[in-house]
Amino acid sequence: VVLSVLDLTEVTTLTSLVADFALIATPDGWADLMDLLVGSLLVALGRINAIHKIIQSEIADIGMKAMDANFKDLPLDQSERPKALAQEVMINICDQVHERLGKLVTVRSRPAAIKLVTPTELASVGSLVSRLVGVTQAMCGKTSAGLTLS
Repeated sequence: VVLSVLDLTEVTTLTSLVADFALIATPDGWADLMDLLVGSLLVALGRINAIHKIIQSEIADIGMKAMDANFKDLPLDQSERPKALAQEVMINICDQVHERLGKLVTVRSRPAAIKLVTPTELASVGSLVSRLVGVTQAMCGKTSAGLTLS
């Protein structure tokens, strides 16, 4: 969507590309781009979450072995620390997703781009953001208000 309407004559960032597109996008074009971005993030998060569950399962197995008579020397907290660290990594990933998407969503609210926004676009983007927030909250057990405010 973005690449077909922008001239890429210099090295740039995704945020800059999206900001340029925000200035010229139709409400449907913007909603379509946000749909693609959120959909891609949901797929990536789903894959990361599957890996995260495998890691959690392995950590739980280590914890069970720690309680087994054969592993009396393995302190119980050695299995709790990796579990907490794995959860912290997942929370950080979700927070990064919220932060980056929030930055991309807010470029549409700049003075030159806000004139193009319609109520239908706001509802569409709001629905996408709500869906992403719900998925990340279910994965992490934590709500990130930053993206919802964007």
